[in-house]
Amino acid sequence: MPSNSIQAYRTASVWSNFKIITDFKPNFFSLDDVSAMHGDTIVVPVIMDNEDDITAFQTDIYLVDGFEVVKDGDDYLFELSDRKGRDHVIMANETPDGAIRVASYSPTLKTYKNNDGILFYLTVKVPENGDGVYPLVLKNTRLTTIDEDEVLSPDTYCNVAVAPFIKGDANESGDVTIADVVVTAMYMLFQNPEPFNIEAADMNGDNKITITDVVKIANLILDQDYEDPENMRMMAPNMAGDHMSGEAKGNSVSINLDNEKEYTALQLDLTLPEGMTASDFALTERASNLGLIAKDRGNGKVRVVAYTPDLKTIMGNDGAILTFNVDGEMGGDIIVDRIEVVNTNGESVRLAGFNIPLSTPTALNEMTASKTIADVKYFNLAGQQMTEPATGVSLVVITYNDGTRTTSKIIR
Repeated sequence: MPSNSIQAYRTASVWSNFKIITDFKPNFFSLDDVSAMHGDTIVVPVIMDNEDDITAFQTDIYLVDGFEVVKDGDDYLFELSDRKGRDHVIMANETPDGAIRVASYSPTLKTYKNNDGILFYLTVKVPENGDGVYPLVLKNTRLTTIDEDEVLSPDTYCNVAVAPFIKGDANESGDVTIADVVVTAMYMLFQNPEPFNIEAADMNGDNKITITDVVKIANLILDQDYEDPENMRMMAPNMAGDHMSGEAKGNSVSINLDNEKEYTALQLDLTLPEGMTASDFALTERASNLGLIAKDRGNGKVRVVAYTPDLKTIMGNDGAILTFNVDGEMGGDIIVDRIEVVNTNGESVRLAGFNIPLSTPTALNEMTASKTIADVKYFNLAGQQMTEPATGVSLVVITYNDGTRTTSKIIR
């Protein structure tokens, strides 16, 4: 039994009849429940919690008829997370009883990093029909320690809930984003958005749409993993004139929104340079009507969501809407992507991503820090203007609001 439960088991009715009750070091796999639509391809994370240093594992995956582990050519599609060591490999094949056996090891006995979190991903194709809840089971799981001891992990499973819709996808767009929060709030306020899927929005299953469902969808957005960008609907930028940009002054960063339309919510992802952290997130006066949530998702990634259930809008048409501070060695770029803003009709607009360069403070930074940048132009060494810096050496000319200019070379 778990170490902190031994005494309770020794004194509990029936359990106290066992002559020996010992503790164990918890090394085990686990799975979280998954929602899917007919015909979806879903990525299921497999989590390992381990007290010992683990260098290898094997497990057998059992799926019900109609579900399939996706193949990439002749190979089953499995991927180790960033917990892997430098030379860990993963491989898989079908067992005689129809399961898929997955194994991973390091020829040089490297151990998996950390003691908890996602260890690998499996990709599963969902049948084209059949609503219901289906189990995905891991059996015969064996973990090998760095000392070559074999640890048996208990069998574990998750439920794959298959429906004609994705839970939380209230606007039936095919994924769950901040737009679903907005249309659910609209429905709650009797504004009758179209389209609206009541079953998808009813997150707690009480057959009502309430503020609890709004909160649950917002939390789902903060926690969920999106697909790779090239496969992701949100990543296709809307070519409207409205756009976001960013600026860093020292360790203070601002994100700006230039907009002709009115918006009531936003969502975006930040990826920070390695070793850097972000803190002190705040909305400016433009967005003071909104509530802000910034969630650190680890590995330098932060997801930002801002909305209000009463559908107040972002004020004005240009300028900063979000600020935050960064800590760590300055340099590199902050990547801002997966940007979505939502208007008061519940319609989402995808905006193009961008980078915010971070630079080491210099005397020039300090002199110009109090000035507002009015215009930035890029030129090649022949003096020809460009829309963005070229690969190699370019010239950047910055014009400030007081009419002064600075010219410098940049290397890309």
